[in-house]
Order: sequence, then structure tokens, then C-alpha cells
Amino acid sequence: MGFGLYQVLGRPLSMGEAPVYLLRTPCSNILVNTGRADEVEILMRNLLELGVGISEVSYAILTVPSGEAAGSCRILRELNPNLLTVASVVNARAFREGGKGLDPCPISIEVREQYQLDECSGVSVFFNAVDTAVAAFGEGWGVAILSVGGAASSTIPRDLVKEVLSRGVGRLLLCSAAEPGCLHLKASELRLGTEGG
Repeated sequence: MGFGLYQVLGRPLSMGEAPVYLLRTPCSNILVNTGRADEVEILMRNLLELGVGISEVSYAILTVPSGEAAGSCRILRELNPNLLTVASVVNARAFREGGKGLDPCPISIEVREQYQLDECSGVSVFFNAVDTAVAAFGEGWGVAILSVGGAASSTIPRDLVKEVLSRGVGRLLLCSAAEPGCLHLKASELRLGTEGG
């Protein structure tokens, strides 16, 4: 199995949703967000269409503590006790306590700035809490996912651009909840965002 990024839940054009993505690496399957609690069956069916059972998902990276983005987190943890949930330290408490349509969900790994998920795939996670961006980096490639309110097009937050350049990433997939699908960019095509995002 090689590297791939798939949207498995949500409507890309909907500003009210945080789409769910599956990041496949040679060593692991990683969800970015988990979707609403009432969409678990749809999520699992979409994963199976890609040949991935819920027990084969190693990590769930949670971007926003809301029912839209992570409402099914607790259910997925019950279905797969080995699933490791990853959140920024800024949001970890909100995930654990729940509220506003979000059932409490245990957080396995709190990330202050960046964290390497596993040595085999070389994937590490970088959080930019100000601009609600999360990125996963591997050898020579990167995936950046911008939550609702994130920067548009190939203009991404300054911290994220610096992180991409510091890692020697040659190619980047940039995905946004506010845009249809993902952009496949060369690192040389990145433009710095404004100070605010």
C-alpha cells in the first residue's frame, strides 16, 4: 500500500462541516476528523470501499472540538480500542469534556507543536492552532488540511509554510473544508498568507 489521501465523509463545499479524510501510508491508516455520531455507518462503509476496516485505522487526528468534526470519536474508540486519538494541547480538554454536540472522547496524544506518529511511515503531525490548520509530513511529501475558516487556495498560514520548507517537502496536498477537493502543489508554488491567516 502506498501513500494516498481520500475524502471519506462530508461535503467539501459546505462551510458548516469539517470533512473527514483518510491518509494512507505504507504503514498506517490515519483519519483526520471522525465526523458526526450519526454518520458512523456511512464512514465505515466508505472506509470499507477503500479496503480499510475500522480496526485497521491507527490514528484519528482531531482538528476542531465540535460534533461536526469529531462527534463519532467516542464511538470509533469503542469499536477500535487500539485507535489513538491525536489533538492539539489547545483543544484536548474540550474533547475530553465534550459539550455542544460532542460526546466526551479520550485523547491519547496531545501535540504542542509537532509529533511523529510512527517511525515506519515517517508521518509527523504539526498543529497551527491560530489558523486551525493541521499537517502531516512524510519523507519528501506533506498533507495540509485547513479547517473551516482556514486560508484559501494555495495561500496557507506562515507557520505552516515555514514548517513545509524546513522539512524539505517537495510536494504538498492542500485540502480545505471551504474548497472542493485538494490542491496538489510543488513546495515552490506556496505563497505566504497574511499575518492573520
